[in-house]
Amino acid sequence: MSQTRVPFQFIGNDTALDFVNTLVAYKDAPLDLIPDAAKFDGWLKAAGITPKRTFSMDEMQAIYGLRTAMKAVFDARMSDKTPSAQDIATIDAYVASYTPNLQLTYVNKTFTLRPRDEELEPHAILGKLAQMAAELLASVADGTLKNCSNPECVLVYKDTSRGSKRRWCSMKTCGNRAKVAAFRDGLS
Repeated sequence: MSQTRVPFQFIGNDTALDFVNTLVAYKDAPLDLIPDAAKFDGWLKAAGITPKRTFSMDEMQAIYGLRTAMKAVFDARMSDKTPSAQDIATIDAYVASYTPNLQLTYVNKTFTLRPRDEELEPHAILGKLAQMAAELLASVADGTLKNCSNPECVLVYKDTSRGSKRRWCSMKTCGNRAKVAAFRDGLS
């Protein structure tokens, strides 16, 4: 059986959204881009997060649970609905367990506080992803989190465009398909 190869989608303008976007629609069916620990390691590295070790099967189940909760809360936020208390609690539990390892630096008369470059244990990665989601939810303006306008696409993004007019997850995929379809409709 051949494995479908779909590249990771980093179109969300936020790592938490890009993590949620690892569950995509492909040929009208859901496709998990991180079906196992090896693929998740690849996604983490592509996202700039260095895992200390490969996730176990139990830890992967926790990853899928966190992704599901994040997606549900993002969907609720986008549709102006109340998210489930259970989904919020799932995210919050990981946020509470995470302590970022920060480094204070002083360069050119400026202090900065940034995360240290380090390899993270699986529980820290769960916490980091949850914290990113919580920070996004707490700071994003209404109408900024959006679903792609293609009804067949499940990807979400933070609209940072001027006037908040972005409609597509990517102009290379969904935007181009819509333009081609509109052109074809104009020819007939």
